[in-house]
Amino acid sequence: MFKIKILIPSFFFISALSFGQSPDNTAKTIKGFVLDNAEYTKTKVPVAEAKVEVKGTGRKTFSDQDGKFMLEANKGDTLVVSGLEIKTIEILVTDSECYAVDSNRNLFEPLMAGRAARKYRRQQQKAARRMERKIKEGLYDCLNNQDSHN
Repeated sequence: MFKIKILIPSFFFISALSFGQSPDNTAKTIKGFVLDNAEYTKTKVPVAEAKVEVKGTGRKTFSDQDGKFMLEANKGDTLVVSGLEIKTIEILVTDSECYAVDSNRNLFEPLMAGRAARKYRRQQQKAARRMERKIKEGLYDCLNNQDSHN
């Protein structure tokens, strides 16, 4: 009799937990790119290792060397983009599945002079050529019809 008194409430408790954790059907995979407006190039260059997270949750990721990130988010969530030399940017998730984030992070350019400035310019121009090649290959295909978020 004692086992039945414990067993029946435990079944109710387990069933209540299982109904309380229904799957979230509105979550979708968000794809995006974190880009930088380079001063010495016409093309935006990718930002590597920028942290992208969904505000209020534990979901986060980092952008790869091409500036690309993928993350699961719901419509109405807020993406927070931050990182080294990047001001924190918040983006509202809408029906779109692809986002371009402009970081505007050129902090050290005014401080550089001489050889360091020339080396930095060459690195940016090399990254811009690599970016133009990847655009032609179709890596950044969803950016052609998307607005940038600042």
